[in-house]
Amino acid sequence: MNANVREQIDVLEERTGSLEKILGQFISSTNMLMIRREADTQQLKEEMKEFKSSMDRLMLRQEADTQKLKEEMKEFKNEMKEFKNEMKEFKNDIRADTENFKKRTEADHRKFREEMGKLSIKMGTLVEDMVAPNISGIAGDYFKDSDFSSFSVRTTRRNMRNPPERREFDVVAVSDSHFFINETKSKPRPEDVKDFADVLKQLPDYFPESRDKKLIPIFASLYIPENICKHLTGYGIYAMGMRGDTMELLNFKQVREK
Repeated sequence: MNANVREQIDVLEERTGSLEKILGQFISSTNMLMIRREADTQQLKEEMKEFKSSMDRLMLRQEADTQKLKEEMKEFKNEMKEFKNEMKEFKNDIRADTENFKKRTEADHRKFREEMGKLSIKMGTLVEDMVAPNISGIAGDYFKDSDFSSFSVRTTRRNMRNPPERREFDVVAVSDSHFFINETKSKPRPEDVKDFADVLKQLPDYFPESRDKKLIPIFASLYIPENICKHLTGYGIYAMGMRGDTMELLNFKQVREK
């Protein structure tokens, strides 16, 4: 065997040894990879098994919750139905109570209006009864003339120009020189003042004798507000009201100066 062949054989053996070494490393790496893959596959199987078990538990819990929800909804519907029935019964009771209340209220209102009407009439006559006795004192104190030839309370007279028309006058007092005419209101209003002023224009139609005497118109109330007093002054009518514990002419100076 020559040297050249020997050298080639040595190189071949060296390369074969390297190849075996590389193959051994490849087989070892492949085995390790297979082992690792088997471990991963097993872990994956266990995780999938655990996941499936969790999903099964979740589905069971969801089914239980769904069943519970259905039962709660059924119970809620029953409660709502019962509530609607109670509300319907309650509305019927309220409607019946309202009708009864309206009937009682209307009856009470009618009775109240009747009582207030009676009280208003009573108050009006009460104020008139308080005013009438003071006319004589007012005539003497302010006009130096209380020697009446006639004195009447709540007298009714016929309109001479229109006989069917009649009117009641609260106080009429007549002396030789004066004709006192009084209108009394328990709660004086501006329209009451105007009505009285209109009546004064027609006074000779009711009392012809007033033409020859000095007319003294007196509008009286226990309390006369300032605005009413101004209205009376504007019409030249005396305002008679309480001042302290006596009745006085509240605008005597203003009317006398007109």
